[in-house]
Amino acid sequence: MLTWQRCQTQLSGFLKKTGFISGISIAFYGLGSFVFKYIDAAFLGNDIVHNLPRALMGWGALVTILILMGSLFLRDAPEAQVTKVSKQHQYTTAEMLRKPQAYLLFIALFTICLSVYLTGIATNLGTNLAGLSIERAATVVALIAISNTVGRFVIGTLSDRFGRKPMLMLTYSATLIAVLVLTFSSHIAVPMFYAMMMMVGFFFGGTITVFPSLVGDYFGLQNHSQNYAMIYQGFGFGSLAGALVLSLAGGNLAVVFYTYIVLLIVSLIIWLTIKTPKYVESK
Repeated sequence: MLTWQRCQTQLSGFLKKTGFISGISIAFYGLGSFVFKYIDAAFLGNDIVHNLPRALMGWGALVTILILMGSLFLRDAPEAQVTKVSKQHQYTTAEMLRKPQAYLLFIALFTICLSVYLTGIATNLGTNLAGLSIERAATVVALIAISNTVGRFVIGTLSDRFGRKPMLMLTYSATLIAVLVLTFSSHIAVPMFYAMMMMVGFFFGGTITVFPSLVGDYFGLQNHSQNYAMIYQGFGFGSLAGALVLSLAGGNLAVVFYTYIVLLIVSLIIWLTIKTPKYVESK
């Protein structure tokens, strides 16, 4: 059993390093997609149609085992610690949704998640922009996955040291530069193409690492799961937005890039102007 003093000390340390802790947990989320690509390939073999049922069963069994093993190490912190360690108002979801900051954070998260679509078409971009063969262009997917994982560790840790907003200003600015280069280059050198795509992956991973901590900074930790679940909808909608915009634009990929550029500029304005919400007790 942990003593109250030890629990309080551990929670205090966690509150000072939430970016680092988020970086660890979310990095393995990205690393898993990279590792399981090879595991799935081993299950599928050369005869994908014939081996698909076996691959799905094997993948499901392996994931179940890993989840059950991981669950054995999970522990909930005593609920009372949050209010004693932090004097910040602990917003309920209903209270959070009455604050404009909630919607601004949603827009910003929605924006950066357009990177999911951008990295998803990395192979096609490599063949069209850099003149790569399909085989060589496919290697950029692995490079994006690696840079994405590293970005989660690096940006998450740096956000504890330099603050959430400065790091988000950096991630959105760097992403804007990468998207501008990819948008307005009819032909791009191979090293530059790799660098821009890895930049997108690196700063996308870093951004979604900082967001959970930022939501906790703004709205408290007591109801963090419910509150972040609402903001996190921006991830899902943003991931789908690229394909939707492409469809509405009649297959014109340039429209997707222009849309992303505009949203990145809007998000940078958000980071320049957004402030921690002030709680006013209703009478």
